[in-house]
Amino acid sequence: TELLEAAANPDLDLELDPEFIHEATTRGDLAWGALEHGRLVSYTWRASSQAPFMDGVWVRVPAPFQYGYKSYTLPSHRGLGMYPATGRVADEQSLELGYPAMLHLVDVSNIASLRAANQLGSRTGGYAGYLKLFGRLLTFRSPGARSIGVELYLPRSARVPPNSQGPRVAPNRPSPVRFPSHDTGP
Repeated sequence: TELLEAAANPDLDLELDPEFIHEATTRGDLAWGALEHGRLVSYTWRASSQAPFMDGVWVRVPAPFQYGYKSYTLPSHRGLGMYPATGRVADEQSLELGYPAMLHLVDVSNIASLRAANQLGSRTGGYAGYLKLFGRLLTFRSPGARSIGVELYLPRSARVPPNSQGPRVAPNRPSPVRFPSHDTGP
């Protein structure tokens, strides 16, 4: 119900609507958020195996990874460390649920998201991207992304099955596949 109430907030990302929330939670995706005086000011989503990417393309990641997607912070709260704080809580709870690592795709031109991922200790594991040409999806992955098992695909039907396990990217642009490093310095 908290998510549905937040979806009614016109200040938030327009893609946080009741239909998205229902589909994501039906698949088993999880959301974490930061509240200020009962108002959602930042959120992030995690999927245990597959989730929407963009333009009808989906991302699939293998166990034991989670796919981090759809992170948003209100403009008034950007630069305050909301995403890293929310991400750390999500990482801790995901670890407790048996997911030792998280992958996310970040547009190489999205400097703010790359900076936030770095604040979480993420590192580039490879690159993945796609091109839609004459109704066909052509995907590519660097050796690093291929070895991790990241896949981009078009679902065969509009309904994607629930996830089997307990960044936005502009088309035609490579995207780093990033995941948190648990090596913390002094």
